[in-house]
Amino acid sequence: MTSLFTPSQIKLGSLLGGPMASLYLLHHAMQAIGRDSLAVKVKWIGGLVIVSLLIATPFVPQYLPYIVTCFVSFLLVMLLLKKCYLTKQAIIKSQLYSPHSNWFVSYIIVTSIVLMFSLSYLSVSFFLPNSRVINNLVNDFNGNGLPTSVSILEIKASKDNYGEGIIFDFKLHADAVLDIEMATDDEIKEIALEMIDKSIIDYLLKRNIYIIFNFRGQSNMPVNQVVLSNRIDY
Repeated sequence: MTSLFTPSQIKLGSLLGGPMASLYLLHHAMQAIGRDSLAVKVKWIGGLVIVSLLIATPFVPQYLPYIVTCFVSFLLVMLLLKKCYLTKQAIIKSQLYSPHSNWFVSYIIVTSIVLMFSLSYLSVSFFLPNSRVINNLVNDFNGNGLPTSVSILEIKASKDNYGEGIIFDFKLHADAVLDIEMATDDEIKEIALEMIDKSIIDYLLKRNIYIIFNFRGQSNMPVNQVVLSNRIDY
């Protein structure tokens, strides 16, 4: 007997596993009942939809939840199953088919979720515009609050309006102004890197986003500045 996914298994897989699970379950289901031409259409159309979603991922609003794509997949799958597939009763009564294990369906769901999120992460890393990266980091930094120290009263992040760069403004205690003013570039970099996670700095530089460290007094008068960049030697 040929193992076959029941309509309920396909619907559940589509709702929880999203487009990737929908494609796998529908393609194999249509092949199993001999609807090869429909299986081919499902494979190509589903594949194009997934590729389109992955390319669009960096550009859609961050608040758009993954469950939205799962729900849309679920609705499309329901329509297709209603028109082109066997009912659970027909599968059980048939001497040609037997239902697939629910454990196998669970495995497909989990694998699809992991694969989709992994590919989405790669897509964001590759296609996400630097301007979006900068805006996201600025919002995160200013929203969470950056650490301060004995010498530094406040740190704020902002986007450089003159290019693809991010600015970190350090407001200094009065007694630290002279030390920073006389410090070398390497000493200033060392101070700044103590306050900002090195992995974030490395990530920005890998994307060719330059970083400006501005040091100001309490009256906002400039004290010193250093720039990190992979493109220009400062």
